Amino acid sequence: MKKGILITLAVIVGVVLNGHCIGGWLQNQFVTADEGIKNSWAQVENVMQRRADLIPNLVANGKRLRQTRKSRFLFKCRSAGQVGGAKTIQKRSPPISRSMASCLGSW
Repeated sequence: MKKGILITLAVIVGVVLNGHCIGGWLQNQFVTADEGIKNSWAQVENVMQRRADLIPNLVANGKRLRQTRKSRFLFKCRSAGQVGGAKTIQKRSPPISRSMASCLGSW
């Protein structure tokens, strides 16, 4: 009878130890999966932050481009108006002014 109790006790201890080992393995798998998910989300957040940082730069570049084009257009309109209203050849073809040179220098 003692032999049967020892065998039963050994089987129960074996099942408990085996369950403990499987539980530890599952815990490692869950932790590994959780770390992988956190890493993936961190990469997504980094990409989103980079894109969010670029938007103000794009808006600022668009504003500068619009202002530059507006100033060039106004300069051309004023120049055309001055040439159209000139009565002499000297007034129609004046030397390049400082503002025109700075405008042409940025082309």
